[in-house]
Amino acid sequence: MTIINATPDSFYEGSRTPRADDVARRAERAVADGAAILDVGGYSSRPSADDVTPDEELRRVTLALETIRRRCPDTPVSIDTFRSEVAEGAIERFGPCIVNDITAGTADPAIAAVAARHGVPLIAMHMRGTPQTMQTMTRYDDLTGEVLAYFVEKIGWLRGEGVTQIVLDPGFGFSKTVEQNFRLLGEMHRLGELGYPVLAGISRKSMIYKTLDTTPDDALAGTTALHWECLRQGASILRVHDTREAALNGLDMEMGSWTNGLTLSWSNAYNEYFLADPFLELLRSKEIDEEIVNDKARRILRLMFRTTMNPDRPYGSFATKEHALIGRKIAQEGIVLLKNQDNLLPLDPKQPRRILVVGENAKKMMTLGGGSSELKVKYEISPLQGIENYFSPASQVTYAEGYSSVPTQNRHALLLEAVDAARKADVVIFVGGLNKNENQDCEGADRRSLNLPYGQDELIGELARVNRNLVAVIISGNAVAMPWVNEVPAIVEAWYGGTEAGNAIASVLAGEVNPSGKLPFTFPVRLEDNPAIALDAYLGDGKQVEYKEGIFVGYRWNDRERIKPLFCFGHGLSYTTFEYGKVTAEGRQMGPDGTITVSVPVKNTGSRAGAEIVQLYVSDLKSSLPRPVKELKGFRKITLQPGQEQMVSFTIDRKALSFYDDTKQDWVAEPGTFEVLVGASACDIRGKAAFELTAR
Repeated sequence: MTIINATPDSFYEGSRTPRADDVARRAERAVADGAAILDVGGYSSRPSADDVTPDEELRRVTLALETIRRRCPDTPVSIDTFRSEVAEGAIERFGPCIVNDITAGTADPAIAAVAARHGVPLIAMHMRGTPQTMQTMTRYDDLTGEVLAYFVEKIGWLRGEGVTQIVLDPGFGFSKTVEQNFRLLGEMHRLGELGYPVLAGISRKSMIYKTLDTTPDDALAGTTALHWECLRQGASILRVHDTREAALNGLDMEMGSWTNGLTLSWSNAYNEYFLADPFLELLRSKEIDEEIVNDKARRILRLMFRTTMNPDRPYGSFATKEHALIGRKIAQEGIVLLKNQDNLLPLDPKQPRRILVVGENAKKMMTLGGGSSELKVKYEISPLQGIENYFSPASQVTYAEGYSSVPTQNRHALLLEAVDAARKADVVIFVGGLNKNENQDCEGADRRSLNLPYGQDELIGELARVNRNLVAVIISGNAVAMPWVNEVPAIVEAWYGGTEAGNAIASVLAGEVNPSGKLPFTFPVRLEDNPAIALDAYLGDGKQVEYKEGIFVGYRWNDRERIKPLFCFGHGLSYTTFEYGKVTAEGRQMGPDGTITVSVPVKNTGSRAGAEIVQLYVSDLKSSLPRPVKELKGFRKITLQPGQEQMVSFTIDRKALSFYDDTKQDWVAEPGTFEVLVGASACDIRGKAAFELTAR
């Protein structure tokens, strides 16, 4: 979002465009440089600025909009105003415009009705007082907490007024000191828990130029640096004075970040990033010389060569069809079939059905989200799209949201709508789980519960009550509780599958791919089944955490305490069945420097080809120190045709039998009897054999 100030007194002179020709030059250049939105203001909000009448403000805005609509007709426009009559007048004359209100409706509550009536987004900013008094109102007991509480109240009010598209602006520089601005920036990711896009207006502000002891004119470098942090903290929109200047002042690469931010991750913006199509157009028009690109590439390559890049590495490619297909294959092989009662899955894609897809995660883009988990992908296939790709037109596929991560949504109404639709469906595919909001799968904040958020557990229970053909697809990066596990016949753990996630999930549901993934960790029944909770070690005293469980984590804890998990480490079903034969340990004796080979025949006893991951565990039957009941020491994935049998072998050495003795400060393998256990999971052991480790 590029700032166009139709004012004579904005704090940064470079953004002032009081005349029509000034507006034209700035707007056209901003659009050419990649601006996705033009933000027009006719009232300066700096403390020392002159107050102007609504008529004068509207006159300034009208002058700017007349020029922008003529010169840049396809570019979305935002009106920076807190007056309803200015917003109304601009929209009535020039069509839909985003309303950008620094007071979030406090100064003029009627502005919410304007946004609702015209169906336009409203940007709600946090501020105390007025532009003239705000700098005297900077006392906070809990700055970020109070900003969050402010937005919760404003969101509720705006939704009640009928505003459906809301963007949150933390209000850097407004009723906050320099120190407070930086504190808020460091915690800006917390705004994500509210479920709305976040706008960061930090460009050339005093928190930058005062810190650097300079002026707004010389604050571009500092602005660029803090913009990176804004994106890392989850900002969806950057409100800036400069676009092309960023590229000319050292911007070599661009983090993945949503550029529009006015949707809840329903679409993709691959070509809208500044260093994408807008930058390419600047190169084609010769406004930016190709040497600038070469210089950026040199710096990036120089860093790569100075770190880990192999200079003999062959040329590669980026974002190709082949890459996408490999990504799909990886996602397919990672998907875990947790439960499949009465062989509900796979669903024959040729059989006509009424298929209802339920859940926000069926549409939500999971490659987005601030921080290191965000990817700039060329496209992303959602689970809903994947299901439509595989099951339409033979089946009728419909969608109901069912739940929402947006706190102000009427979740009960969404539940009732989904349940009513489920009664009429032949099969219900629920797609839920976690997301990348605050207190979910995100950086900087732990989950608050093992249960699914946003009322999903209740929703799943109600869906199961009205439709027995229910498939639950869980998208998450971690374990979740499943109080409904006995009521749902088919459960799939799909993880975060990337760009081809939807097609990968659908291919498994349709049986095109036979699932073969296994759980890399234990799914507990309840949070208290985890050792950190059971031993009262989480979260410590807030400064120090003691790992009281030691080596007894995951399945090792479950084995020791004899706790039955929800789903075991290594668990994962298939659409076929595998029979394990007798486990043998070659020689039954291993010398101190020798090895022993463990073998087991595995046969596909089902009717379709499938892959199985055979797991080898070792148990030390007598040890001088506490040791796990068993420990994973190897695994092999094999693919078998129906009726095919294969011998699977593992070779283990003294290292596999060793443990670290802290009294000796060394790895120790004690002579004695060991057991090898072979199975399909930590709980599903199919056979065992014993052998002796002899002394040196």
